[in-house]
Amino acid sequence: MFVAAPTSSCKARQEQANHKRSPTSSHRQSPTVSPFSSWLKKMAALEVVKRRLDHAGIGDACLELHSNKANKRAVLDELRRTWELGSPRGEFSSTLTDKLLAARNRLNSHAQRMHQSFRATGLTPFKVIGQLTRLHGEGQSPVDFTIPQAATWTPDDLAKRRGILHELIQRINDIGKPSAHPWCGIGLSMVLPTTLERLMPRIEAIGQSIADIEAQVFSLAERLEQEPPASIEEIAPLSSLAALIGEAPSLQPTAFTAAAWDKRITDIIAAVRIGSLFQKSAEDLSALHNLSRL
Repeated sequence: MFVAAPTSSCKARQEQANHKRSPTSSHRQSPTVSPFSSWLKKMAALEVVKRRLDHAGIGDACLELHSNKANKRAVLDELRRTWELGSPRGEFSSTLTDKLLAARNRLNSHAQRMHQSFRATGLTPFKVIGQLTRLHGEGQSPVDFTIPQAATWTPDDLAKRRGILHELIQRINDIGKPSAHPWCGIGLSMVLPTTLERLMPRIEAIGQSIADIEAQVFSLAERLEQEPPASIEEIAPLSSLAALIGEAPSLQPTAFTAAAWDKRITDIIAAVRIGSLFQKSAEDLSALHNLSRL
């Protein structure tokens, strides 16, 4: 620990700095602090620190530098004297010493555990944490599944499973998404030539039926002035619309193109609402009439 006491050169530099920072006489609003008084305050503060260090028993670890009394030989003598004092002597709490030793041993064992290989995998916690940090830095989100018995894999087991995974990735790149593949859900691990010959007539018949249905769906979409469906799921809304139109009353085409649909749409909505209320009231009355006859 070093305590630097202000010297005459330090005072001179401080006085020059104060002179540079001090405003001109025309702008002064308060008297400036004397450089000597500032030096005295610093000396007093350093002396207070030194007394507190002496009181705590570590004053010998304080070395005075840059003072009027300091010189090269005195500094070297003070360093030698402090070095020869040896370890601190005195009464220390055994409890505190035990806690410090326990904390040191715990920190040392932590470093050992971080670099200790885990069972058969040969991986250390340091390597695992490093890989997780790298994946997080690359934007990889944590997965929400666990691999059974992954902690028991040897390096050879891990390499074998990585090879299978790379082969699967290559296969997906070749055939596309498995769930969208035509053979998805077949459940056959292999197809023999005889099995293929037996299935081909049925496959051709199903293909022809699908083509006929596709032509009918496209024709229906054209008549309803709708976009042709791009998948089987999009056929259901088109079919529902056709069913509603089929249940509509028989009206002339001019009724659908009348100007009232644009100019009196509010009146039409009100009329439909009144008709719905009338229908509900008629059903309620019919139910009451049937009850009265019982």
